[in-house]
Amino acid sequence: MTLDDMKSYKELYGYTCDDIARETKIPVSTVRKIFGGVTKRPRRSNMEALAVFFTVKMQESKISYGEDSGYRYDHGAKPGDYIVAEPGISEAFRIPVKEKYTISDLEGFPEGIRAEILDGELFVYNEAPTLDHQDIVMELAAQTYNFIRENHGKCKPFVAPADVKLIPDSDENMVEPDFFVVCDPKKLETRKRVIGAPDWVVEVLSPSTGKRDMIRKKTKYRSAGVREYWVIDPDSETITVFDFDADNIIHIYSFEEKAPVGIYDGALEIDLSII
Repeated sequence: MTLDDMKSYKELYGYTCDDIARETKIPVSTVRKIFGGVTKRPRRSNMEALAVFFTVKMQESKISYGEDSGYRYDHGAKPGDYIVAEPGISEAFRIPVKEKYTISDLEGFPEGIRAEILDGELFVYNEAPTLDHQDIVMELAAQTYNFIRENHGKCKPFVAPADVKLIPDSDENMVEPDFFVVCDPKKLETRKRVIGAPDWVVEVLSPSTGKRDMIRKKTKYRSAGVREYWVIDPDSETITVFDFDADNIIHIYSFEEKAPVGIYDGALEIDLSII
């Protein structure tokens, strides 16, 4: 995302320099100099923060995000309470509310209950993915699998549900990305779950997971060592690419454009126009 792009979005959505400074934590005087053309070469850290701000705001303007689907958000639950998992399906299964959950807690859940933990906080998926969501994931998997096979590659693609223990020495972070690629065979040795960060992760937005995918998961994936992160918005038909390998450069593509995959230096281009 270029500075000219940001200026256009700033004007389009009516954000003031004070608005931007408040949310990015960049001094308002610096923001004014950047958008006023006084600062010719803004710091990389400031440009990154601004790009994230405008990317998130663009997504928020196109998607009516619901509250995050963690139990404490949905139910106001507190330690000592119990939460019913999968209402109407597994009414008998009650999850004790805890301050921190671990992978051991997830392993005690009945088969069929999909859940993640981020820094010890529990999130359970109570709704099945939409057909649009499934179309996107299957197309990603097909194109990536065919590319790897045709080029005799060693990386492996996976689709949810598949567990990823993001940080090998932490039991408080396990996720189920919608789609991901792992290139280090050592991370697959247990055959039970991936141990360590995938090289490429893709999440498809939904109203209940949008904020988590765009902000919290992005931060966690980057710190864990994911090289490239995509967020796909079925409603606006856009692909937001966070290239962590290239100093967190952000690109936004429409479904009518072919989106190059950074971990393959653009040799693989994903085409979602056929969906």
